[in-house]
Amino acid sequence: MSEATATVTYADVWRNKTFSKLWIGQALSYVGDALSSIALPLYTLRVTGDVRALGIVFALQQLPWIFASPFAGVLADRLSRKRILLLTALVQSFCIIAVGFVSNVWFIYLLTLGGAIAYVFHISARAAAVPDLIPHTLYPKAVSIQGITANVTDIIGVVLGGFLAVLFGEQLIFWFDGVSFLLSSLLLMTITFPKTHSKEVKVRLWEDWRRGAGLLRTDTRLGLLVAIMMIRGATIIGILPLVPAFIEQDLKLSAWAFGVSTALFSAGLAISTWLSIRWEAVFTPQRVLVWGSLCASLCFVPIAMLQTSGTFMTFYAVCALFYGAGNITANILIARLSPSDMRGRVSSTSWMMIKSAQALSSIVYAQLAALVSISGVMLLAAFLALLLCLVVAFYWPQQTHLGTN
Repeated sequence: MSEATATVTYADVWRNKTFSKLWIGQALSYVGDALSSIALPLYTLRVTGDVRALGIVFALQQLPWIFASPFAGVLADRLSRKRILLLTALVQSFCIIAVGFVSNVWFIYLLTLGGAIAYVFHISARAAAVPDLIPHTLYPKAVSIQGITANVTDIIGVVLGGFLAVLFGEQLIFWFDGVSFLLSSLLLMTITFPKTHSKEVKVRLWEDWRRGAGLLRTDTRLGLLVAIMMIRGATIIGILPLVPAFIEQDLKLSAWAFGVSTALFSAGLAISTWLSIRWEAVFTPQRVLVWGSLCASLCFVPIAMLQTSGTFMTFYAVCALFYGAGNITANILIARLSPSDMRGRVSSTSWMMIKSAQALSSIVYAQLAALVSISGVMLLAAFLALLLCLVVAFYWPQQTHLGTN
């Protein structure tokens, strides 16, 4: 972290009008998304009566990160990022509102997939545009504020989502989420976006993506950054889908425990985003990322071995504390290390690889859990994280401060 960045206060960030507009729009959509994350599975289960439909909906939400990310990154670097953000917000609004009007499971699948595709293009454009909208010195603390906002709204959403769905029905929540996207779009229209002047010769779409994605191969720092993020995805995130079954089958707890544990996890993430900037001032960013990821994964060792509700709740929150710190650091580093005219492709390609690791590992872990036990899979994931994090730490020189340009 540079000296200028270290002297910036959160008040300086709030005084930036562009950030304030972005924050208000994102806060609205965060609240809607948090509520919908509870309402959508409840509505799907109520309409279909089939638990397998929940798994399909979850898979459809992840799938676009794998096949659409390369194209999303290219378009974010080649077209107007403001127009992409506006269009994708409108598509997301339509898809989430329309879900409440259908009762055919295939239409639910189709609308879920459509909204997820729009979300991938939206995130790619936003990741490429925001670093150019906010001064460099303000960016780390701006990311920290956004992370805290996202996690606080997650806590509110998981606590209130089920309650509101029972009182008013899932359709009202879908309307709230859809309107939040529309309001976010109105705020985006008031922001002036700088033009991206690419120095590259425009070629075919696939070749264009390869040029930007090639930075992950030629830039060692970016390559190692994505490697550790894939390790996190293949271990920490990969075993999270097993948590509901672990609570029910191993801990013998009711459904309320899943809501409470999810709220605790979000609380840990919220605190970690506030602490991450301070940790980066003391340690190098790669230490925060590598060792934070290692500590997060090792939290599943006492959870798996002791199998008590108190141990689970405590270490699940601690896991989020370490995991969130690394997440914020990684997002900042990707923005800093990527050229502006390639940032969309670098970001989208990075997340394509990370999401692929998450999806593949979750499938493998689910199969292994059916053969052995969920606790055994948790221990396996922790061991893999330990081994792979140590390998990355060996190849990632600690004296190199990646947070500086």
